[in-house]
Amino acid sequence: MKTLICSISLLCVAQFAMARTVQVDGPRIRLSDLVKGVANDFIVVDAPLPGSRRTISRRQVLALGDFSGRKLPQSWTVVTRQQTLGCSEFRSQVRASLKNKLSDGLRVITVTCTRQLVLPKGKIRLEARLIGRGRRAGRLSTKVTVSVPGWKDQVKVVAVEVDGRLSVVVANGDQGHGTVLRPSDFRLEQRLASAVSTDAITSLSELKGFKSNTRISRDSVVRKRMLRAIPLVRRGSSVTISVLMNGLRLSSRGVVRQDAGRGEMVSVLALNSRKLLRARVVDARTVAVEL
Repeated sequence: MKTLICSISLLCVAQFAMARTVQVDGPRIRLSDLVKGVANDFIVVDAPLPGSRRTISRRQVLALGDFSGRKLPQSWTVVTRQQTLGCSEFRSQVRASLKNKLSDGLRVITVTCTRQLVLPKGKIRLEARLIGRGRRAGRLSTKVTVSVPGWKDQVKVVAVEVDGRLSVVVANGDQGHGTVLRPSDFRLEQRLASAVSTDAITSLSELKGFKSNTRISRDSVVRKRMLRAIPLVRRGSSVTISVLMNGLRLSSRGVVRQDAGRGEMVSVLALNSRKLLRARVVDARTVAVEL
């Protein structure tokens, strides 16, 4: 009985010895990774993700060519060489990626990271994009895409805290409902970004051509919802329709069908084609068709 157990143990050791561990760097396991000096270097199968392994049998390899005279193992255990992206470097790269995507005066305060990323070997590229639904500051969701050439991207959604001071337009005094807004009645003031609304006006020039849509109190931040465009064109007005097509600017005459202010969309009847178009008001005599 002892002899039988010993024989089985020796067999197991022999089979184990016939298994070979192979490390790869790329996203594909090639025949040359398993058998050195092959004439035809076939792709055998996809490489395993870092942290996992893949077993290739002798039968799979023999199906790819003639290996007479070569001593092949019973199987190969393939692992992918890996690298890690620690939280410190991850936060640094997220900040760098978002730097030019934030409004002037804003910066990333914190980046959420709970554990390091395990990645294949290769050059790491990280791209971060805010998905905060128009919000400029506060706790914002951020889509982070981490790429290594040849491998499938890893995508994470993390929270970042963005804050800083923004220049916003503030009323010098009370402005009644329907008042035509003059830049001289307002000032720019630095306010904490997380404390102001996402539609806060940040430039005095944005007040031009608008009147108040509600009462604006002294020292309050002016918001877009408080403004109403002063009509530049009236129903029945004759205007020039400007169309940019294939790098060429074409013009024709038209008649607007409704009152509208600067930047607003308006229906306009093109006189040459008798077609109704949607156009944006540029000034009192021009509307632009956006193709």
